[in-house]
Amino acid sequence: MAFPINGINIRLEGIRRQHHHGNTESPTPTPFNTANHTPQLSAYPSPRESEDVQRPNLALLMERKEHSAHADRVNKYRQLAIYFVMSLILTILNKFVLSNCPYPYMLTALHAASGMLGCHALLRRGYFTLSSITSAEQRTINVFSLLYTANVALSNVSLHFVTIPFHQVVRATTPVFTVLIYRFRYGEGYSRATYLSLLPVVAGVALATYGDYYYTTLGLVTTVGGALLAAIKSVATNRMQTGRLSALEILHRIGQRALLQSIVLALVNGEISDLIRIIYLRRPISLSTSALILLNGVVSFGLNIISFTANHKAGALTMSVAANVKQILTIVLSILFFHLHVGILHAAGMLLTLLGGIWYAAVTFNPDFWAVRRYQGLGGILPTRRF
Repeated sequence: MAFPINGINIRLEGIRRQHHHGNTESPTPTPFNTANHTPQLSAYPSPRESEDVQRPNLALLMERKEHSAHADRVNKYRQLAIYFVMSLILTILNKFVLSNCPYPYMLTALHAASGMLGCHALLRRGYFTLSSITSAEQRTINVFSLLYTANVALSNVSLHFVTIPFHQVVRATTPVFTVLIYRFRYGEGYSRATYLSLLPVVAGVALATYGDYYYTTLGLVTTVGGALLAAIKSVATNRMQTGRLSALEILHRIGQRALLQSIVLALVNGEISDLIRIIYLRRPISLSTSALILLNGVVSFGLNIISFTANHKAGALTMSVAANVKQILTIVLSILFFHLHVGILHAAGMLLTLLGGIWYAAVTFNPDFWAVRRYQGLGGILPTRRF
């Protein structure tokens, strides 16, 4: 005998048979298939089963995220290290070249020419391709090439009206201009810890380069303008790479313009006429000087590539801080190789800048370290935004 209940037939005979064999337990209700009366497993796991399934996936997701963040930090450190090494090598090479051939604008033209020729060689070998650019992108490239040349020109001009210590102190304020550009032009800010870490970076350079501070009104204007242009150039380098143009394509496109502009500046300042006079008088250039000039061009090309990629990965402010730390490392190399004598105040400034650079790197590239300190009571120290 069977009774249909909600479409499911429960046979009383089967129940009586279970009681007859001594099984007095109530049957456990299970989902039934109304067609063949066979039990089926539920398609929805219990909340405990769902939590057990999701927990390993969440842990794996967090592990992958931490691994990706660690790899990103290592990549930034590697690129900044290469930038430091190549920048210091180029600084030493520039010093040797300018001591034998005192033509800074022709040296800038050499750097532009090496970048143009190097990018053209990479283009021929298929390392990058040229894309069709819009008129707006063309104007941006033209302005950026002018900015590149004006930055070098203004820095050289300001040295005629100020002393070198004053020039270095003003140029050390480039990170401050970078912060102001991001704040007022793009509405982007940094954490309080980042702002605090910039203080020893800037003040340390001022102490390390302390000396005879002399400047004229025109020298002050041109030096401050040069620091501002350096910050604009660093920010523009970073913002230009947020689009579809790669670093190699940007370098390739600005190379010809920068070369032409540098040659015009060299012509105006009489450097080309001096070179023509040297050639006319048949004063031979030594083989070692020629090798240094060639090596200078090669290192300059490599430095342009790594500075673009490091700027894209680490950010414009990080590159400005790196420029300040590079000034200190240049002084250290001068002490080691050129027997430069420094006082206690200069040494304290060098140490202060290096400690500020370490502090900035810890805040920018290792926020987890500062998150622990924030939990322990140093509130407001975790970066709110990273670039």
